[in-house]
Amino acid sequence: MMKRSFILLIGCIGIFFNVTFAGFCSRDIVLLESNHLDISLHDSITDTKINLFEELLRTDPGGVETVTLHRDIYSFIEDGVIADSLQLSYACYLNGYFFQRQGYNDNAILNYEKTKLIRENLGETDDRTYSICLANLSSLYRAKGDVQKSHNLILTALAIREKISGKNSTDIIQPLSLLAASFIDMDDNENAIATVRRGIEIAEYNNLLSVHVVNLYVNAGIASKDVGNLENARLYFNVAREKYNAINSSNIKSIVTIINSLAVVYGLLEDNRMAEASYREVIEIIRRNNYGERYGLVVFSNYAFLLVKLGRLDEAEYYLRDAVAYARDNFGGMSRECITETENLAYFIANVQNKPDEAIKLYKSFNRYIESNRWDLSLISIIKSGYGEALVRTGDLDGALVLYNDVISDTIGSSCIKMINNLISRHTVLYKLYLRDSESDYLLRAFADLEKAIELLDNWRLDLSAEDSRLYVGGIFNYIFDDCINILVRLFNETGDRKYLRLAFMYSEKGKAAALLAATRETKAMKFHIPEDLTWLESDLNKKINKYTEVIYNERSGRKPDEKLIVKYEQLKLRSVMKRDSLLHIFENLFPKYYTLRNTGNIADIDQVQSYLDRKDNFVEYYMSDTLLFTFLINKNDFRVFTTVIDSGLRKEISAFREDLVNPQIGSGARAQFNRYSKRGYALYRLLLEPVIPYITSNRLIIAPDDMLAYIPFEALLSDTVGTEPLNYRTLPYIVNDYNLKYAYSGTLLLEIEGKGRRFYNPGVVFAPDYSGSLSADSLLLARQSDRGPLANIPGARAEAVYVNSVIGGDIYLDEEATESRFVKNAADGRVIHLAMHTLLDDRNPMYSMMVFALNNDDEDGLLKTYEVYDIPIEASMVVLSSCNTGTGHLQSGEGVISLARGFLYSGSPSVIMSLWEVDDRSGSKIVKSFYDYLKRGVTKSTALRKARKDYLKDSDQLRSHPYFWCTLVILGEDEPIFFPLRIWSIAAAFMIILLLTYRYRNHIFRSS
Repeated sequence: MMKRSFILLIGCIGIFFNVTFAGFCSRDIVLLESNHLDISLHDSITDTKINLFEELLRTDPGGVETVTLHRDIYSFIEDGVIADSLQLSYACYLNGYFFQRQGYNDNAILNYEKTKLIRENLGETDDRTYSICLANLSSLYRAKGDVQKSHNLILTALAIREKISGKNSTDIIQPLSLLAASFIDMDDNENAIATVRRGIEIAEYNNLLSVHVVNLYVNAGIASKDVGNLENARLYFNVAREKYNAINSSNIKSIVTIINSLAVVYGLLEDNRMAEASYREVIEIIRRNNYGERYGLVVFSNYAFLLVKLGRLDEAEYYLRDAVAYARDNFGGMSRECITETENLAYFIANVQNKPDEAIKLYKSFNRYIESNRWDLSLISIIKSGYGEALVRTGDLDGALVLYNDVISDTIGSSCIKMINNLISRHTVLYKLYLRDSESDYLLRAFADLEKAIELLDNWRLDLSAEDSRLYVGGIFNYIFDDCINILVRLFNETGDRKYLRLAFMYSEKGKAAALLAATRETKAMKFHIPEDLTWLESDLNKKINKYTEVIYNERSGRKPDEKLIVKYEQLKLRSVMKRDSLLHIFENLFPKYYTLRNTGNIADIDQVQSYLDRKDNFVEYYMSDTLLFTFLINKNDFRVFTTVIDSGLRKEISAFREDLVNPQIGSGARAQFNRYSKRGYALYRLLLEPVIPYITSNRLIIAPDDMLAYIPFEALLSDTVGTEPLNYRTLPYIVNDYNLKYAYSGTLLLEIEGKGRRFYNPGVVFAPDYSGSLSADSLLLARQSDRGPLANIPGARAEAVYVNSVIGGDIYLDEEATESRFVKNAADGRVIHLAMHTLLDDRNPMYSMMVFALNNDDEDGLLKTYEVYDIPIEASMVVLSSCNTGTGHLQSGEGVISLARGFLYSGSPSVIMSLWEVDDRSGSKIVKSFYDYLKRGVTKSTALRKARKDYLKDSDQLRSHPYFWCTLVILGEDEPIFFPLRIWSIAAAFMIILLLTYRYRNHIFRSS
């Protein structure tokens, strides 16, 4: 239903506050006085009635006397009684406004057009009345779906208002708001947001608060939503609501639009509870005020599709049919309002109730509207798209293809969301035609549509400045990469052409960690091409935005949120967001090299990955859809793709395997768990690694997992079956016995990482804080994690930190000295960063997962959140997060795991040692110490970790040989050694001794002579 939700929102709040009567939209706007007409009204019955009609339109627009006067004025116009042309134009203008208020839009257009024509013939076009007449006409043509005519009219209206009042006058805020809405209708959200910003700057400079200022924030929210920036959209709508309350307006349309918009955004954010609460609130307002305009109709439709998502289909149907009935009774069966609501019902019948034949009858009934309103491409494309989906369900693929061809032709140049959805729909039809007719041409055309859709998606994501927006957009469309790779592998199977396998790998790369890749490139672009003072300003704004976000998040998470405090910080955050986005826009315009590097969409291909790999490296990338697992193997001289059919059972098996890893059984359940573990560990090995083993060139594996595979260490898989051996985890045939492994988000990100090289001396920055509270001995498994209660001291972590410092040197901060502020200040100084401390996970929002430093005697709060890590420049060759769950977090579709480790990789560390679950204090310290010992000898990180694990297993008892104790730490990123090997030290030492002896010998000869 995601597609339908987007379409509904575009249809419902893109038109906002359309009616203006000489600047009058509600009681907050002043009506033009008669002396603005630039004519002299005669003391006649006609003049008197026109003046009285004008006054009544202000005070009682729907009253009996107003209606009577309207009829009189209408007769004067038709009978030619009004001789003065300007007076006639104004009478037509008043009549136009009357018709518009009553909902007779066609009659309103006729009268406004007469006003426009008369004034243009007289050359009287530089006044306020003409400007507002054009603005009202613009709104009416928008309501009819003629967005281009509407746009041209509002541009002219704004130019006239600027000429009259000045380009920085508050008088242009209303046309600016209408222009922003027009840009939204034309899918030009960039110009919409720029227009809104201009209006908000004028309003804030003049300390103005009015209904038109509210409009600006609402339209900014709509434009932000349309580009996928849902958090900004929610902010704009919340601020709009607060400003609406501040002006104490009685305009029902505005509050209905604001709350409906918030409800839709909550729905897109998957906050269904808040979405339904907002819909219920706005529906109560509608019913209490007997408000039945089309804005109210759309609330019912939007709510219906939320109910569909919640599985409450009977309620959904009720609201959809009620909206259709009201639209038909109040606007007419062929009105745009009725056609829109009927199309929503038809979509529901076809796709939710699975009654496509019944829906097709409704779609055919729209032909008359289509023939009469060919300019309304927005609604017509929605009709044809829905009709096409219904035809697909009946098996009429050829008819559906014709419709989708029309839709794509009609919507070229429209928004990314529309174009992507339409291309995906046509691809689906083409793929089904291929399955039906076995014609590869359909397959090629289906791939071409997906190729174009992915190109649009890539550009869309690159244009977004906020990472949460990139994550959201990538997540909702990630499934198209599944289809694309599937088609490419099929094309290879049919043609034998390996170019399709190369393309399949490229699209696998495009579907992985795109937001992290974009953020990494943006950071590099800023570092090399933006002046330092401007990068500092951008960083400072980001810190403010994050701090405001944290205050809002924490307050909302409390039992009794302080709504006034939330409003205050939402407004502060929004101001900072607008400043940040304006600054980035300046960067793009003034620093083209920054823009080019930031927006590069280059993805690593097979040749580039092979060039990067060492001759002994084997890169194994996985891509997992709902039904297929693709495994890509690349080494220096070979490239292969393996395809395996899967089902939902695989994800269940992965989840069960992880459960056995992280929860070792002690006692009666130990044997059953051992048997389960042995069976699952070998089954996953056969699926994931056995196909590639015959083709690898060495024991060095680089794993790029996908989906839930990111939650398990491949080192714990078993390379052979296990019979009825005694319960002893130490002797199992683990992969770690034979292979060095490290992990990567993708091949492209691996290539982006720049290693720091080897050095003789790699000073560290080591932290191990002390925590208040007592050490708990209730559990056998003392872990560096606390979900509730006081934090316990971690004796092993402190000893570990001291040992690490003795091995690598550098600075060490223990106990109360291990503060967050010291880390932020000194992080850039260490070649190695080692953090041994508690970690607290936030499952709802992984950006607020945190590492816990010393909690006293510090200016900071001692809680280093994921989002804060992003702003800390890291120069280290390696970061070791010897804490719990630093490599786990929320699994974001198409992006991977959003974890603390990801933040350190983003901040500049080429390599992060992270944990996939809790770190047992005793065994964790032992492995970490051994890891550093081996690392100091000049071996790779993966070799050092493998040797440390094997040493641990040799000496472990039956309980502590369980993989829980030794397999949580894994390597993310590059794997090169950071120290020179011992033989280099020996050679260097011998060379120095020879030099010293030579010097002494020569010195001795010199003295002797």
